Amino acid sequence: RPLPVPGGSSLAGHTSCAGQMPIEIVCKIKFAEEDEKQKEKEEGDKESLIEEPARPRSRDLATFASASTLHGLGHICRSGRLGVRQTLWAFAFLVSLAFFLYQAAKSALLYLEHPHVMALDEEAIREMVFPAITICNINRYRHSALTDADIFHLANMTGLPPKDRDGHKATDLLYPDPDMADIVNRTGHQLDDMLKSCNFSGENCSSRDFTVGPKPRVAVFGNPGGPTRGATVPAAMPLPLDCCRDEEALADAQDGGAAQLAVGILRATRIPGLHYMCTRPQSRLRRLLWSLAFLASAGLLATGATDRLHHLLSRPVHTRARLTWAPQLRFPAVTLCNPNRARFLRLTKPDLYSVGQWLGLAWENRSLVPEMLAMLGEDRREWLTRLANYSRFLPPRRSERTMQSFFHRLGHQIEDMLVECRFQGERCGPQHFTPVYTRYGKCYTFNGDRRNPRVTRQGGMGNGLEIMLDIQQEEYLPIWRETNETSFEAGIRVQIHSQDEPPYIHQLGFGVSPGFQTFVSCQEQRLTYLPQPWGNCRASVQGEQLLPGYDTYSIAACRLQCEKEAVVRSCHCRMVHMPGKGHIWQ
Repeated sequence: RPLPVPGGSSLAGHTSCAGQMPIEIVCKIKFAEEDEKQKEKEEGDKESLIEEPARPRSRDLATFASASTLHGLGHICRSGRLGVRQTLWAFAFLVSLAFFLYQAAKSALLYLEHPHVMALDEEAIREMVFPAITICNINRYRHSALTDADIFHLANMTGLPPKDRDGHKATDLLYPDPDMADIVNRTGHQLDDMLKSCNFSGENCSSRDFTVGPKPRVAVFGNPGGPTRGATVPAAMPLPLDCCRDEEALADAQDGGAAQLAVGILRATRIPGLHYMCTRPQSRLRRLLWSLAFLASAGLLATGATDRLHHLLSRPVHTRARLTWAPQLRFPAVTLCNPNRARFLRLTKPDLYSVGQWLGLAWENRSLVPEMLAMLGEDRREWLTRLANYSRFLPPRRSERTMQSFFHRLGHQIEDMLVECRFQGERCGPQHFTPVYTRYGKCYTFNGDRRNPRVTRQGGMGNGLEIMLDIQQEEYLPIWRETNETSFEAGIRVQIHSQDEPPYIHQLGFGVSPGFQTFVSCQEQRLTYLPQPWGNCRASVQGEQLLPGYDTYSIAACRLQCEKEAVVRSCHCRMVHMPGKGHIWQ
């Protein structure tokens, strides 16, 4: 008979009474409430493969901190008493937050200043635009092309008298209104008359190639099929990430084996992709797609990191030029040298005896050079012949100051050469020039004091240095051939340099010819070389003297020091213009 079963279920069975036979019982048990819950769970899994079953969430700060992806917050806001570990985490979190806010504010202020940074980079291109060249004749009007009407209208500008000796007549006052464009085009110097020869890129050019407006020409440089450069900017798309509580995921995996522990770690990780690959009952296709996406991203990350690492190990150097607006600029030092090392008429018998061969005036036996004597006039030839008579001459005693005193006495003096000097419209004199010794002998530097340099507020002719010099060519040595110490050059050698470097005028200077007016414009460029390991330079320490005789390091000072060391190794002496305290060449 049926047996009653608690819970509303029924139990049915069949018994056999023929002897002692085993009893076979078949049971079927149903729980209505459990079936309904299982059905709801299956329907929920079908609706979403990503979302977890809804769980009641508490709204306290500890729960929010544990679910937050902000690093450190989950370790600070924990339930229980405040411990040392939480205090350290809170301190580290606050320091990081303050540093982040400081960097953000600094970057925002820098952005609001609208900074300009110009990066210089070498690039191979097929062709370059040749610059425009403008040529002007300083004389504005040709006197031969001016008419009486032009002279009448330009009287206030030119101050020219009329061509008619009787002056302007009454009828001349009825000239039409002047057309300045017509006067300039008609009376200005014509390029057809001025141009004697013109050549561009190996081809002849003429006055037809010159216009009043810019017309660019193109010059081809390098390989026409050279490489070109481009840049692409990859787009980044954020990936969705479902967050879970770390403590729950790890706590569920503590009771299982290694596989469950790995699954728990993957559920707790915040790396995009791993969370969807291993922790949810998803289809194989979905897992495969997530695995491919994750592996591709990891490969790109590894490739990019390796490339950046190789780039960092190569120690690349980029040159950046920054344009800075300053209310005033330090005026550079200007060094002037007369290429004639010694004034001929100031020579004495001891001077000719000691350095006559070096100046190209005598042979090794101290006899005068016939070719040089043939160039001199009768008076100077007789004077030099008497000077070279050493019959009753006592040679001078050798001294380390012989060459220094020689250049000091026989060099051209700035008091004799300087005719006129103006700086920013104010007069200057020989007292503003400092003597300095170079390969040209005694030279002079204007504004060479690095502790108190002159400054200028704007460019232009009236804001710089204007000087007029007399080169004293009548006192030049008679040059009959060019040597390392003598040349046929006449004029002034000029070098514009910084106060922190010595003049290296024999290589970096330029020449100014006598009888001409020369305008020179300059622009300051400061180069800062990186120390090792980005280059072969070494960072200087404040107060350290890297080169003997110089307070600051410069390329010119280094060259002079290297030349001095080579000369000292060869002859155990140094030249007058070389730094140091060694013996001066005699």
